[in-house]
Amino acid sequence: MMCEAGGLLQQVYFPTTSIISFLYVMQNGASTEIAVVGNEGILGISLFMGGETTSSRAVVQSAGHAYRLQAQLLKDEFNRSGPVSVCCCVTNKH
Repeated sequence: MMCEAGGLLQQVYFPTTSIISFLYVMQNGASTEIAVVGNEGILGISLFMGGETTSSRAVVQSAGHAYRLQAQLLKDEFNRSGPVSVCCCVTNKH
């Protein structure tokens, strides 16, 4: 497990060869997968949306590598409205 629902985000992760599953946990303890992130995504996107916590549990679905960065560093850079914010907000249109 990488983070629990409602947990404070201290780091963000950019998977390169790993796969991370996001799970919604119900009151009775059951869970269901709501999203999967690989080398196209990030664990910690809620930081860009104004939150400090995540609403889902994140677990490693397939082991591999990821880049890790202190959440505050990325948040500070994003708030400068520089190249990082543009890069993170660009959509890939085919």
